[in-house]
Amino acid sequence: MTRSDGGALLEIELLGRVKVRVRGTPVDLTPKLQLVLACLVERRGDPLSAQRLAEQVAAESDPYDPVKYAHSNIDRLRSKLKAVDPSIDTLIPDNHVRAGYRLSVDGLDVDVHRFQDALKQTRAAGDDAEFVRLSEAALKEWGDIPQGLRGGEPLTGLPGLWAEGYRGELQMSYQNALLAWIEAKIKLAQFRELLPMLKKLSSDPEPDEKIAELLMVSLYRAGRSSEAVRVFERISDRIQAERGVAASPRLEELHLRIKARDPSIDLPPLSVTTLVNQSKEPLMNDDEQQPITETVREEIHPKIDKVGALATGPHGLAIGAQWNVSGTNARIFHSDGDMKIADNPEDET
Repeated sequence: MTRSDGGALLEIELLGRVKVRVRGTPVDLTPKLQLVLACLVERRGDPLSAQRLAEQVAAESDPYDPVKYAHSNIDRLRSKLKAVDPSIDTLIPDNHVRAGYRLSVDGLDVDVHRFQDALKQTRAAGDDAEFVRLSEAALKEWGDIPQGLRGGEPLTGLPGLWAEGYRGELQMSYQNALLAWIEAKIKLAQFRELLPMLKKLSSDPEPDEKIAELLMVSLYRAGRSSEAVRVFERISDRIQAERGVAASPRLEELHLRIKARDPSIDLPPLSVTTLVNQSKEPLMNDDEQQPITETVREEIHPKIDKVGALATGPHGLAIGAQWNVSGTNARIFHSDGDMKIADNPEDET
């Protein structure tokens, strides 16, 4: 994602095509110099030896003189950047051949660093809502969410084994962050809004069982269990055709639980913060400490009582985002203050 404030001395984007700006002015670097800069960025201020830099940048065979090769490329990089602002010397100090080359983090603004720093903040999240907010900040460094399952192609077009390996590491970090973000949103009963995204991700050329699992759970919680079963059947066929193996036991187990209408699938592992209430004494919202005012017609739903993390009544109980009531297919779905009755969950859209 492009920064627009222009406040940093050196701005670098690696989560896509490599872009470099000095004091907001774009600098055109050759692919090799882009690679040199990316090697320094990856170290986050730590030194990189001439030998290692030469190995990471050299296209085919090891250079005859790694120190000379590395120093030559560092000099070329420094010259290109200094042409815009001579003070760039403070970021790439000279005469560090023995200790190694380094790029100072002071005055530096890098999208990869912002992404990594935001991910670290998610570890201290106090609840799922905060985790979702912090994760979104991290993921948006790559652009709109989602950028596919793996975030696109960092260091686009740059060749070499090191670039390929670093690219893969960043893509895996994105994928892990995206899946954790989706799971947290499902826990917050935001599964309906995730359905279009999950369907699109499930159609990627490479079948992913975790995406299939999240899509199946979301569809089931949205009252569309038949569609969830079809998702399993499709990915099972793809895995068998492309890999010659069956779907994982975990996915098969979820499939069987959905077919059996296992009620535990409906219960996300988080405390309830909003429940429908018709008792005379209002329930309090845990976050805002304000009465919850959502009510439903008495002729449809009798009074329910709040007991810990669930609500009970003569016609059923409410836990998490779904209120199961008596009847063959009768369910009441409650999410984000919206309650609707589905006499036949299979037909709900």
